[in-house]
Amino acid sequence: MFQRRIWRFKQVDPEVSFRLADRLKISPLLAHLLASRGIRDEESARRFLYPSLDHLHDPFLLPDMDRAVTRILEGLSKGERIWIYGDYDVDGTTAISMLLLFFRRLGVEARYYIPNRLVEGYGLNVDAITEIAEKGCDLLITVDCGISSVEEVEHAKRLGIDVVITDHHHPKGEIPKAHSVVNPKLPGSLYPFKELAGSGVAFKLIQALAKAEGMEEVPEEFLDLVALGTIADVTPLVGENRVLAKFGLEKLSARERVGIRALCDAASLRAEKLNSYHVSFILAPRLNASGRLDTAHSVVELLTTDSYEIARRIAFKLNLDNAERQKIEKRILTQAIDMVNAMDLRREKGIVLASEEWHRGVIGIVASRIVERFYRPTILIALEEDEGHGSGRSIPEFDLFEGISRCEDLLLSFGGHSAAAGIRIRREKIPDFRRRFSEVVAETLSEEDLTPKVEIDLEALLEELTVEMAEEMELLEPFGFGNPSPLFAARNLSIVGLPQLMKNDHLKFKVRDGRASREVVAWNMGRLYTPLSNRNITFDLAFQPRLDEWRGSKRLRLELRDIVIHPSESPPIYPPEGSVGFKIVDRRGIQDKFAYISRLLEREERTLLYVRSARDVERLAEGIEGALLG
Repeated sequence: MFQRRIWRFKQVDPEVSFRLADRLKISPLLAHLLASRGIRDEESARRFLYPSLDHLHDPFLLPDMDRAVTRILEGLSKGERIWIYGDYDVDGTTAISMLLLFFRRLGVEARYYIPNRLVEGYGLNVDAITEIAEKGCDLLITVDCGISSVEEVEHAKRLGIDVVITDHHHPKGEIPKAHSVVNPKLPGSLYPFKELAGSGVAFKLIQALAKAEGMEEVPEEFLDLVALGTIADVTPLVGENRVLAKFGLEKLSARERVGIRALCDAASLRAEKLNSYHVSFILAPRLNASGRLDTAHSVVELLTTDSYEIARRIAFKLNLDNAERQKIEKRILTQAIDMVNAMDLRREKGIVLASEEWHRGVIGIVASRIVERFYRPTILIALEEDEGHGSGRSIPEFDLFEGISRCEDLLLSFGGHSAAAGIRIRREKIPDFRRRFSEVVAETLSEEDLTPKVEIDLEALLEELTVEMAEEMELLEPFGFGNPSPLFAARNLSIVGLPQLMKNDHLKFKVRDGRASREVVAWNMGRLYTPLSNRNITFDLAFQPRLDEWRGSKRLRLELRDIVIHPSESPPIYPPEGSVGFKIVDRRGIQDKFAYISRLLEREERTLLYVRSARDVERLAEGIEGALLG
């Protein structure tokens, strides 16, 4: 029914949570959640609960920031021709947009270049620099790329172009000899926060330029764009990123930028208060869709235009692009799942798949889906003639960048970080790479590492879960990578009435623990309907509390994340033993149905199974076959 998961309860020192609750005048539950995030002292807790723009670090602490600012201001004063070169994802396009708008504010019309994902790939390339030089360029500023572009920077210098690199990716090997390199991850960097997104580094550059020009300390007009890039790039929402995301989401919610307003309108996003979910799953996919299927220039135009009509037209097209991307993604995902099912995952610990039918711009999303489903580091490769372009995603236990580094001799190029990476490889090298990568994963990870984890913050009684509690938990927002929405557990629950099967395979039901009851929703888990219809079972739930608001009234519901069903000790049997020559046994409550049925078959008794649909019959047959072979 469910892939086996290991439930791990975060250990918290009670003295720490009691002290935080007392000194901050917050509930013990909120104090516990702070402590479970590693926040132990009063000052850190205050900064986390009550972020301020004053908590942003001095941008001049970043490596080479002083040199970059001096060179850019010199170029502005001399009327030099300035170009911005950025990546095609949301992190890159928001960074480009911020710099364009800032220079425009200073009366300078800079130009920009975004490589075509399908033709040029990621990062600087020699042909693009040559084209930029031919059009006229004195100063090239990179955003969200450049840290590995040694040869490309040398080519630019030979053409008389000074290069200022701003990037956030891990350096590998030699650092380009650019005029200045601004990156918090540079060796020897003393910047207090290393996890800025590319848009975050660009924002710090603007902050430094504004400070040098005697303007405002924090350029608040760009907070919406830096929040978009920071959240979309799945950077940890802690430290400086938390400040940028929190205040940026407030600005996004105001929809002051016409491009944001048009995008929300096109997506039918009417929520008054936008959060990280809206960015990650509604806005960012639409902004990314253009760059995945074609070029991302329209995204920059959307984010920098003052015309709602222009923005509306672009947003409508992005909506169509996103719908097309979803169709392509669904097709590739089906093919990839079939390929993984044909593998022996007991022997192959890493997943490397390749196909000529796959779209290079979509395989990264599909790789994420494969990781969610099979919990293995995964790389998908789109083959084009003699070369393949791959995109990888990983699990928290495996550093993907480091793992791929151990296969570097088999690759044409690669880049990325611990959770996501890209590769370029010759077709004939793929079998060797697949074998080597799987060996690296097997050497690094144990079987427990390859089992999904459910990281639970707190076990609670249902009566502790109230609207007031959920409102107080909002102080922990914005949620996202590095600061996940709190996960609770409740044990030994029973069902109240019957579950309700809703459309799109969603389920709604009510649970009780003997003292209180609460409503639970389970998205895409209609398969739980039959086992939860058995009133003889008890179960444990892992869930996230959510507030629903309707016409000014708030109510609490629990969103299911995992379930452990406990079979009843004595299954209902009818008729009583020995009264007739057959018996009816209700085993809907057991978790591993396939193993149970396999044991029945081994007894060679004539057995009739009741299954609710033809689809479930096929699933049952496959499961029994797997259990027998396993």
